[in-house]
Amino acid sequence: MSTSTLYWNCASGLYNKLGAIRDLIKATNYDLIFIAEADIKLKHRLDLYKIEGCRIETSSTLQSKGKCRMICYVNNLSNIKRLTNLEHDSNEIIVMGHKNNIIAGIYFPYKIEQGETRQSNLQRLIKNLADISIKQNDNVVDILGDFNVNLLKESKELETLRTWSDSFGLAQLVDQITRTRIVHLQDGYRIDESIIDHCYTTDESKIDLLLIETNVSDHKALAISRNHSQTTRIKQKVIIVDWRKYSPTAFLIAATKKPQRL
Repeated sequence: MSTSTLYWNCASGLYNKLGAIRDLIKATNYDLIFIAEADIKLKHRLDLYKIEGCRIETSSTLQSKGKCRMICYVNNLSNIKRLTNLEHDSNEIIVMGHKNNIIAGIYFPYKIEQGETRQSNLQRLIKNLADISIKQNDNVVDILGDFNVNLLKESKELETLRTWSDSFGLAQLVDQITRTRIVHLQDGYRIDESIIDHCYTTDESKIDLLLIETNVSDHKALAISRNHSQTTRIKQKVIIVDWRKYSPTAFLIAATKKPQRL
């Protein structure tokens, strides 16, 4: 099994960053390139975003809501298939399959639509991720995305992500700053740094992770590659949630409960 994937929050829309993405695809040989904040509407001409050698996959929200914020470029030479049965059509998610590797790209928006809350959106996403995670069996699951949940700051949302990942045995690999921005204040400015772009996997022994600096977005790109060689990783594990209290079945039941509105 050999798969290479890149995930990037391009910021400000695919149309504005198409040149940079085209250059990136031309200079590399990724099988999958997930782009978040693509901001495509149903009325747009999708052919304007085509890149030679790739097909385009859009999140199902393009049809269900008339717009989408997640797209994926798939190398035409790769034997990768879309797994729409593992996607919720209200989530910004694209799930792909290659041999025994399930690869998902997600975008969890910071802003919400009318009638929704961040809590209800997160519960829906977590239920979707639980459905993907429980399909492991002999599959290796890799999930990349901008979760808009800062790993450097404790929160209920971060605890929810830890509960999900601990319940299904996924390791989170990103431990460096992925987003840096300047916030202007009345008397100056401050620099905000965060780790909101995450990479979860069920098998960290044969995966390489690379963070790529870009000069046209405040997000770094996450690039992962899988190969047959053993990759040694030394990580310190801190137990935040007692995993013995959870099981995949119990977690799925909890995730389907109707969330309380804020």
